[in-house]
Amino acid sequence: MQTTFKAARDDFRRARQQATYEALMARWQGQSNELLSYYDVYHQLRATGQSDRGLQEIPLTAIVGSVSRTTDFSRTFLPRNMGNEERWAQLLTVVSRQAIDALPPIQVYQIGEAYFVQDGHHRVSIARRHGLSQIHAHVTQVETLVPIGPDTRPDDLIWRAEYAQFLADSRLHEQRPEADLSVSIPGQYAHLEAHVEVHRYFQETAQERDIPWEEAVVSWYDAAYLPLVGEIRAQAILRDFPGRTETDLYLWLVERQMALQRELTWEITPATAAVDLARRGDPLRQANKARQLGQRVRQLVLPAPEPPTGQWRQEQLLNRYSGELFNNILALISGGDEPWPALEQAFALVGRQQPRIHGLHVATAEPAAAAQAALMQTFEEHCFFEGVRGNLAVERGDLVEAILGRAAVADLIILALADIQDSAAGREVSKRCQQILRRVPCPTLVVTGDWSNLSRPLLIYDDSEKSREALFAAGYMGERWGVPVAVIAAANGTAGRKALNHARAYLDMHEVAATFHEHDRLTAKLILDAAASLDCDFLISGSYRSGRIATAVRGSRLNDLLQQTSLPLLICR
Repeated sequence: MQTTFKAARDDFRRARQQATYEALMARWQGQSNELLSYYDVYHQLRATGQSDRGLQEIPLTAIVGSVSRTTDFSRTFLPRNMGNEERWAQLLTVVSRQAIDALPPIQVYQIGEAYFVQDGHHRVSIARRHGLSQIHAHVTQVETLVPIGPDTRPDDLIWRAEYAQFLADSRLHEQRPEADLSVSIPGQYAHLEAHVEVHRYFQETAQERDIPWEEAVVSWYDAAYLPLVGEIRAQAILRDFPGRTETDLYLWLVERQMALQRELTWEITPATAAVDLARRGDPLRQANKARQLGQRVRQLVLPAPEPPTGQWRQEQLLNRYSGELFNNILALISGGDEPWPALEQAFALVGRQQPRIHGLHVATAEPAAAAQAALMQTFEEHCFFEGVRGNLAVERGDLVEAILGRAAVADLIILALADIQDSAAGREVSKRCQQILRRVPCPTLVVTGDWSNLSRPLLIYDDSEKSREALFAAGYMGERWGVPVAVIAAANGTAGRKALNHARAYLDMHEVAATFHEHDRLTAKLILDAAASLDCDFLISGSYRSGRIATAVRGSRLNDLLQQTSLPLLICR
């Protein structure tokens, strides 16, 4: 259908109004609605050559820039200046006599997957305005050190230019063409260069020679960068950081590893740091959230969140089959007269694994220097006698927060029930104890009486998700430690029968020697009677099934067990 000049001019004005609206929305959202400048990209990304690709049909949405008219059109090629009205309306009038999709070819430069208009801006604008998806173009391909795509924004050019400079200086793309060190925020390549310099220093010291920068970058990439990125890939934590890259996570992972070692005086492995980073989430987005008033109010009003059920199992899946599940043990040291039940229980694991034991003593007042030194010396002597790597941290402050602060990088927490009970609680499980058990992200081994050799577990299993965490731990112990597992299960109803079949299949698959004892309903008395008759020396259970209020009103089987048993209880969430 033919368009009159007046109708074409009205269409232009509507398009310009739309461009104004899009510009306002982009500004409100903190984004850019500008076209990219071809010459900025050409120089900043260090063009290395070009070639004629001839006439092609290209996607209109991939045209993101211009050679000379970046201010005349928006990112979606809507007209922004009234000076374009006459030319725009005339062209629309002419082409409408035939068909919009019969527009003459335009001329573009291609960089990566993005295109820059050299000639034909109005044709692109009209084609996009009237719903075309493709347009014919004479294409000149331009090669650069760093490619770009249709989603590249002006702000992205900052880090891409930094990346191009990094590659130009290091020539890593020539030695390792598969390397992709893309980032999502500016300023990261200065940090990478600092990492290379540190690596270079140690290599020069070890080899007693000067190492050229280009050689140092390749060595750093092979020996330092790739192993950590391998950990990121193995744990699939990139999926928890949408919009970020492996290099972003590499830098944050190293930073988090160093920070944890300074804070905790522990030897933190990349795997542990990766788990901690995944739990904390994107540092930049977390910082933004912390600045929001609503977030601060929620933190003051609502109780601290509990870690998601199943998170620990997912994080430890790799260690379950290729390593050890409990490498870093956090043991709460009361500081009173010996023996320390949590430490004694931790030593019982040494014959089965080679853990590092991190003792934690929390004081209500600043301990005297002499008392603190004596406490540390006693701890170190015990560890030396047992042949265990260990260290003790002494903190002043809130017991719950001190445990939770270190629990984030522990694989197992061991504590004596008496050390976390409020004195006023009597035989009731205190709120402080429940707080710890609900909020720690890893299993907790609660010593309620004497320590145990952990050789005859009784798994308490029902149809809850948290009992599957317990099954995961029991399966590991049965397979890797070679201990027989007794299972007491609630098999009532369809859900209970299905859960029991799952437990049988899981333990059979891992070749665990297991016996099953089925009941309609599991009570604390029934469980403890079974443990006594089966001569079990510790219990394995999922954590609390209900919320704090429901637990307070209806009671809890877990609380009953903690009050009534003298056996250690491994609680998995």
